[in-house]
Amino acid sequence: MKDIVILWIQWSGKWTQSKKILEKYGDKFLYYDTWRVFRALKSNDNALGNYISTVMDKGLLMDDSFIISFFDSFMFVVEPGQYMLIDWSPRQIGQMFLMIERMRKSKREFKVIFLDLPEEEALKRLSGRIICKKCNKVYNKNIDGNFKTCPDCGGEMFQRQDDTPEAIKVRLEQYYKLTMPVIDYFDDKWLLIRIDARPDPDTIAQNIFDEIEKM
Repeated sequence: MKDIVILWIQWSGKWTQSKKILEKYGDKFLYYDTWRVFRALKSNDNALGNYISTVMDKGLLMDDSFIISFFDSFMFVVEPGQYMLIDWSPRQIGQMFLMIERMRKSKREFKVIFLDLPEEEALKRLSGRIICKKCNKVYNKNIDGNFKTCPDCGGEMFQRQDDTPEAIKVRLEQYYKLTMPVIDYFDDKWLLIRIDARPDPDTIAQNIFDEIEKM
């Protein structure tokens, strides 16, 4: 078995599949989600939280060295014999090379699972996204139903202001410009496992499990 990096196009089900991996291999993998780390720190009224809040709210990109510093902290707490499940980063070439450098120094082997989804399907899914204000769980009103309260915790559901077709198009353009070169690099190095993200979640999960068992 090896460390796993998850890369994806928007709304390809990466959070759902990360959970399924942890449910099946939870004792083997330690999960790292940069976005959730930043979301937690963003709420703190201090210099770090204010910086993250400003960058995220303006839709700007954080410095690569800033992002990798959190990854360094994560690697510090990984126990011997544990594998890493890395979510959300690297999303840019600079982050990718910094991560690879850390992996090589630590003599860790990894594979990249890429959840592949056609753009038209991603647009359809993103335009229907609704999120719980309380627990941050994400649903799709076109798939799960357009409910007002979260089925999980009862919190109020809302749709992000940047989940408009225009804003989604901008995010997809960033994906093609910044993240696709990362995917292409890993593909060229025979590190990429391409998973079709169109089937139902359980089918996708089984396809991922089959690949993990080969590592």
